[in-house]
Amino acid sequence: MDNFLPNLLEKANRWQWWFWLVIFLQAPVASLLGSDQGLFEAIIFRSFGMVGKMLAAYFVAYYLIPQVLFKRRYFSFIALLLSGFYVIAIIARILNVHVAEAIVYPEYPKESLVEIIIDVEYTFFAYIDRFLTATFWFTLIKVGIDQYRAQIQLTKVNEEKAVAELNLLKAQIHPHFLFNTLNNLYTLCLEKSDQAADVVVKLSDMLDYVLYKGNQPTVTIKQEVELIENYLGLESIRYGNGLKLEFRKEISDMNARIAPLLLLVPVENAFKHGASSAISEPEIYVDLTHQAGVLDFEVRNSKPQSLPIDVVEKKQGIGLSNLRSQLELLYPEQHTLDILDSPDYYQLKLQINL
Repeated sequence: MDNFLPNLLEKANRWQWWFWLVIFLQAPVASLLGSDQGLFEAIIFRSFGMVGKMLAAYFVAYYLIPQVLFKRRYFSFIALLLSGFYVIAIIARILNVHVAEAIVYPEYPKESLVEIIIDVEYTFFAYIDRFLTATFWFTLIKVGIDQYRAQIQLTKVNEEKAVAELNLLKAQIHPHFLFNTLNNLYTLCLEKSDQAADVVVKLSDMLDYVLYKGNQPTVTIKQEVELIENYLGLESIRYGNGLKLEFRKEISDMNARIAPLLLLVPVENAFKHGASSAISEPEIYVDLTHQAGVLDFEVRNSKPQSLPIDVVEKKQGIGLSNLRSQLELLYPEQHTLDILDSPDYYQLKLQINL
């Protein structure tokens, strides 16, 4: 079903065959329903009459509308429409008089080519009227299909652009995350901590998540929670008892889906710009709830007193800007992001309608 419309558009030119078949059959059907004109005569006149209808329709739909009217050349459009229709009317009258009538009514007198050309009033009004209806409906359908095609193409381009932009944003996260984690491991190695091996295992699991699951459209909340727990575990090892850390979670459905790595960004920022810069006893609180399809995520970290507030805001801005961009792409009009920046702490509240 998803491929129905694209496949239909690829074969859209088929509608023209059906359109002209319907136009052609009008006269033969009318002759069978009691018209004075016989079926043979109707087919002959309609066959040659189709030339004028098709010339007028294709002239308007494929040239006048896209090349003149859509470019706002209004006077040229009117002039070309009238002159073009008159030329087509002359062709239609010549075919009618010197071909169709010659076949059906060979005894009828025939106007000369000069008489047809100079008889402007009859040629213009009698023959143009014969192809106005077909030209109108053909052009309307053609323009409608073209506009729909253009909208489909624009939607496809926008989707591809959004995916490319999202991949770029994710690529910005990965090096940042890896750098922070390796820096933590380096610190433990310098201290010759026995916990370094445990850090390597956690780091391996996290890298597997970031590099592989992070490229998936969605992951389960359970997987995202495990990533955060691994990250918090690494940071807890690094800071030891000097860090006051609390992670509270209340989740109704662990299998609910969410875009990967969104929740890691605020947690990373809390450590990078809160704990790592604080002089003593940094505090970080993480709260995650999921109820009735709505996810609420809150991260709060203490702020260092030794750095001016504007410096901290500047540091926080890079990660926050990245997060905002991803949310706009992934959950447009389905999320709220609130920031509270007080002298003592920095608080981020995120709500997503999953």
